[in-house]
Amino acid sequence: AYEPLPGGPGSLTLPPDGTIRIGASDDIAYLLDGWDRPEVVAGVPARWTDRRAQVRFYVDQARPATLTLVGVAYPAGQQLTVSLNGQPVGHTPMAQDWAPYSLPLPGERFHARAVNTITLDHSQATSAFDATGGQSLDRRPLAAAYQIVGITWQ
Repeated sequence: AYEPLPGGPGSLTLPPDGTIRIGASDDIAYLLDGWDRPEVVAGVPARWTDRRAQVRFYVDQARPATLTLVGVAYPAGQQLTVSLNGQPVGHTPMAQDWAPYSLPLPGERFHARAVNTITLDHSQATSAFDATGGQSLDRRPLAAAYQIVGITWQ
């Protein structure tokens, strides 16, 4: 169970540029299940995710947008499916190098004057321990790391 938002749903309004900087000190309000602690991944402030991770934010008006993610897959062959408020909106393969990903978000999938949720479903997760044959002691299931979750309104 989650605690009520101290500032109400409006406290989850996206920053003016629409970008949540994952790994920054103020990202936690937007993050739901599936995110690990902030850390530096290949020189970039980020957070690792498990197979499913969620982001929430308040929307005043429902209108079309573009979702931009900057991320890196941990296991090779990673596939990402993105849902908005429980409805799939796109699918993309992910690279094992930092890369941008953009997906259109239909306006009719947003809930106006409400908190909306984007779900990132990854096809797989593996631990660094398993991937390296025990050379790493990190046993967390890692699907992908993200630096940016951004919304650009159309």
